[in-house]
Amino acid sequence: MIDAGGRGMEPPSTHSTSDNERLLIAMLKHVHLLAVMLDKDAKLIYCNQYFLDLTGWRREEILSRNWFQVFKPPEEYGVRRLFSDLLNDSPTAWHYENPIRTKSGKLRYIRWNNTLIRHVDGSATGIASLGEDITESRVLERSLLDAITREQRKLGLEMHDGLGQDLFGIALLATSLATETERQGLSVARELRQLSGAVSDAIETCRTIAHGLSPLSGVSGGLVDALREMTRMPRLWEGAAVKFELIAAAPLTLPLNTQDHIYRIAQEALANALKHSQARSITLRFMIDTAKTRLEVVDDGIGIPPVSESTGTGLRTMQYRANLIHGNFIRSSKRPGGTTIAFECAQSAPQRFD
Repeated sequence: MIDAGGRGMEPPSTHSTSDNERLLIAMLKHVHLLAVMLDKDAKLIYCNQYFLDLTGWRREEILSRNWFQVFKPPEEYGVRRLFSDLLNDSPTAWHYENPIRTKSGKLRYIRWNNTLIRHVDGSATGIASLGEDITESRVLERSLLDAITREQRKLGLEMHDGLGQDLFGIALLATSLATETERQGLSVARELRQLSGAVSDAIETCRTIAHGLSPLSGVSGGLVDALREMTRMPRLWEGAAVKFELIAAAPLTLPLNTQDHIYRIAQEALANALKHSQARSITLRFMIDTAKTRLEVVDDGIGIPPVSESTGTGLRTMQYRANLIHGNFIRSSKRPGGTTIAFECAQSAPQRFD
């Protein structure tokens, strides 16, 4: 256990229980939060009744068992790394969201607040975590975001195939009339040419808006070609060299809504690297195998900077999208410099929430 000051303590069964310990145990018994403690080998050494009620296990079935063997969903690739970061008291691991597997095999999504447990000599002995069950809100949020994505895709197609085609017809008519009036020597020909040019500009604007609303619908190769197109810089670009790498050992089988989220994560990660990294080169890498997909945006810049308002919002948005599609969002620095933003998710459909 840990006392109110965060100092390591022996389990209550081995010594007299202090008032602080009794108060903490009483709070953990009755609070509507999941409370768990793991030793440094990831074995469960404590859980409260709310955790047992939520997961369907009995205490004697899970105490002293390895957390990852019991609770980690198969598609969660980053949780073991998170545990290692926690034992090193990394601030990036103090607060985290991930699903856990219940006894029935279903998933519950938990927002964790994690604390390193230390012995009186200062050495790490384990992890204490309080978790909030946010499954219902995540399901509602994903349903809402999926509905917005579908409407954006529909509107984008209507703009591209509907309004865009109508404008194209107007541009053709204006060009035809301009040609005819020029042949007849009429002064209105110049205005008709200007009208044709204005309509052509409107068509380009319409296409740009449609692509922003539904970036994958207008690309023949789907997500892969959309990511490749994202890395093509303007002809006079003077910034970092940006390249795309594809490592595909299997076909991509992800649902279109999931692909939309991956595209948006890549878009935000690349924009952050271009704006903040001061890199000379940036690589957007997409890897596909039968089990999972992995997206990486790797730069050779200045490393992870202090979180500003803009970069903080972008990182939170990427993490949020990753959570919605049951993926792992990973942010790390390299030595002597550079940053890697990575996202992983299972190719197969994720298990349903309880």
